[in-house]
Amino acid sequence: KMPALSELLRQCAQETNGVLQTLFIQIADKLDQQLYPDVKGCMNELLEENKMISPVAKECLQILSDVLGRFDTDGQIQGLQSVRQECKNKLQSITEQAQSNLRSYQMLGICGGAALVILLM
Repeated sequence: KMPALSELLRQCAQETNGVLQTLFIQIADKLDQQLYPDVKGCMNELLEENKMISPVAKECLQILSDVLGRFDTDGQIQGLQSVRQECKNKLQSITEQAQSNLRSYQMLGICGGAALVILLM
């Protein structure tokens, strides 16, 4: 017997913390109240209300909401794997950008320090 999607979302909430934990619980509550016919409607409303979630995370969560509850079990597993891969790709991109920014900031610091030394001489 398959558990209800709202129950699975509550289990996901137990495995995380912070804003995502709250988001998963709120989606589960909205599904139980049957305010929306699918996860996508619940997710869209909650993401619009929540200003604490980054645009990149919102994009991944919207992709997730497209997958949940729409396909058979195998289709959902495939969908979850594609969402996971998309999140990994975005994380890698953000990490590379952060490393690039760090090098730029370090170079600016060195140049600023050199300029200060020249001015003080």
